Amino acid sequence: YLPAEKAYIQMAALSDTGRTICDANLFLEITSPSGATANPTVQKSGQCSRDSDIVDVPDYFAYYQTSDVGVYKMKLTWIGENKKKLHQTFSAFETQESVPFEVERVGPTRIYPLAKYKMEITVKANQDFSGSVVESVPSSFVLTENGSFTKEPHGFDTLVSWLVDLRQGDTT
Repeated sequence: YLPAEKAYIQMAALSDTGRTICDANLFLEITSPSGATANPTVQKSGQCSRDSDIVDVPDYFAYYQTSDVGVYKMKLTWIGENKKKLHQTFSAFETQESVPFEVERVGPTRIYPLAKYKMEITVKANQDFSGSVVESVPSSFVLTENGSFTKEPHGFDTLVSWLVDLRQGDTT
């Protein structure tokens, strides 16, 4: 993100056995680069459903207004069924003064492994760029060939590459 942009944080909740949980009470804590903490409200989309159902919106989401440049640390907490077990996961996102390009990924927050999903990646050039755009996905993902990209095994991942020639302001 750039400073002063609003972060859109998408979440899902799964049981220990991987089942989708649509009524989890999630608590999000974000610590800014300056050390200030905030607890943005985690909202339910209202479209959460069975594990095998494909939904195009996240089960849970929150918005957070960025301000400082640097790394924002996130801690998501859920007290499990019967309030017997505390589940926590940690992640982070970053803001920078400027970036040479912006990448937006639009796809599911949670997946059912046997279904097909569309992932849309948009790249906006903030400066001229000619070369490869590379994305890493788990090697277990099956990619539908369409002739616009190449793929190469890389350990437990697959590197997906597109050749681009972008001028400042171009989007692809």
